[in-house]
Formats: sequence, C-alpha cells, structure tokens
Amino acid sequence: MVRTLALIGALLFVHGVMAETIEFDFNKGFSKKLADQQLTVQSGDEIEFTWTGMHNVYKMKDKAAYDACSFDGSTLLGEQSGTKTKISGGTKHYFSCSVGRHCQNGQKLEVTVGAATVGATQSSTASMVGIFFLSSASV
Repeated sequence: MVRTLALIGALLFVHGVMAETIEFDFNKGFSKKLADQQLTVQSGDEIEFTWTGMHNVYKMKDKAAYDACSFDGSTLLGEQSGTKTKISGGTKHYFSCSVGRHCQNGQKLEVTVGAATVGATQSSTASMVGIFFLSSASV
C-alpha cells in the first residue's frame, strides 16, 4: 500500500514538469505587433507552427540573421502548416518565413526560454499531494 502511494506521488511529481506542445499561429506576425512576434516557452516544449496560405518555417542562424531577414546559414524546418520544433537549451530562438517578403513584413517569431515557474508550481503541488498520501498511509 505504501509503495503504491509512493508511486502515485512520484507520478504526480513527474506530471508537473512535463513539456507542452504550444500551437502558434504564424500568420499573427503580419500584424507587426511585437506581442504577436514573441513567445515564452520552457526548455523541452514543442512549438507547432500553423498558418494559412503559402509559407515555411526557418530556424534562423542567430539574432542578426533574424533582424536582417537573412536566411544564409539558417535551417528549413518545414513548408506545411503543422510544422513542429522542440525547444531545448539556450535562452533565445528565432524563426521566420522566407517566402517573398514575409519576413520583412513581420512573419517572424522570437522565442524566449523562460524559467519553469508553472512546472515548479505544479511540481510543488504534486509533491505536497504525494506527501499527504504517504502521511495518510502511515497513520
């Protein structure tokens, strides 16, 4: 019984730090609003780029390439809506579309890798639930 409750507590803890898939409407950048060109994620999260029309997604070489809309040394991730990429490491990642003047017209995304505040909160709550179960089992 105690082992089962310990396992439940461990599973709850792990659930709190699992990565997410975040759907991002890549057409939003055309608004040229900075908020529509930025996204904060956690390391390990996956971004799914969705759009209508003809577009592609490049992971830009660096910020200078992103700012200049220069695709030299950048990596094509996909040419169909639903293109996914996993974010790992680093603090900033840059993406854009190379079709026509889409990048110059705002179809770009700056991704910031943030602190795991949500996951940490979920993990703390899950740990507390696990501790409660373990305490209850020993009574």
